[in-house]
Amino acid sequence: AVLPTLRRMLHYDDDEVLTSTCWTLSHLCDGPAYHISAVIYCAGGMRCLASALSPRNGLIPRLVELLLHPNPKVGKPALRAVGNVVCADCTNDHGGRFADRPHLPIVDFTEIILDCGAVPRLRRLIGSPSREIQKEACWTLSNIAAGTSSQIEAVLASGAVPPL
Repeated sequence: AVLPTLRRMLHYDDDEVLTSTCWTLSHLCDGPAYHISAVIYCAGGMRCLASALSPRNGLIPRLVELLLHPNPKVGKPALRAVGNVVCADCTNDHGGRFADRPHLPIVDFTEIILDCGAVPRLRRLIGSPSREIQKEACWTLSNIAAGTSSQIEAVLASGAVPPL
């Protein structure tokens, strides 16, 4: 039951707790697609999987909020977690569901990130004084832009890519 604990910790008002929690989620999101799906659908309460699954109830909206946290030690691992989500392969060979996690539907992970309003935040991070944050934000935006035509349009519309 680690995800409900991480969910609670994402709302602590302690930068060290937030930093460690975001790094943990970053590592989870760098794993198999069912780990990312579990993070996406983690709802509150004792169990992360509510009967009505909705990404809005998961951990991604809070990670997206934390992208612009005033402490870069919090923002950086949140950015890495979001970047790991958008570069992940959300497909499998099991007919649309994970064989060992049948209750988690497969979705376009990048769409979840877009629906949570990440692109304007990523656009702001390009102007960060930290070269490392700039690089991570560009990496994340480039992975979004490698998606569908509407995902490419979202990146272009944000102004993140100046006219060539």
